[in-house]
Amino acid sequence: MNIANRLKQERRRLEYNQNGFAALAGVTLRAYAEWESGNTSPTAVQLARFAQVGADVQYIVTAIPSAQVLSTDEQILLRAYQRLAHEMKPKALGVIAGLLGEADDVKIALLSAVCGLRKG
Repeated sequence: MNIANRLKQERRRLEYNQNGFAALAGVTLRAYAEWESGNTSPTAVQLARFAQVGADVQYIVTAIPSAQVLSTDEQILLRAYQRLAHEMKPKALGVIAGLLGEADDVKIALLSAVCGLRKG
């Protein structure tokens, strides 16, 4: 499978039509269609725009899936967490751990992360 096919696969996974993905990249439908046909390829700037909506750009370029592709809500949560002051991060992780209830393995991992944050 080539870049063109992986680009199409990611577009479909994210439930975009060609017009939508072309608009995200700031190109015409014709230019986008050239990418999916394999005649040309998107630039790094255009790939970065796809990444903003959850496309796995590493996969598109290399055929190696990222360890984790985040959904839009996960991206928002992560950005919010990253903006927290260092001393607030353990509290945020504690809230998540509390919401998990019976998921002890995840709860333990989160609490371990809290302890690691408190040391730093």
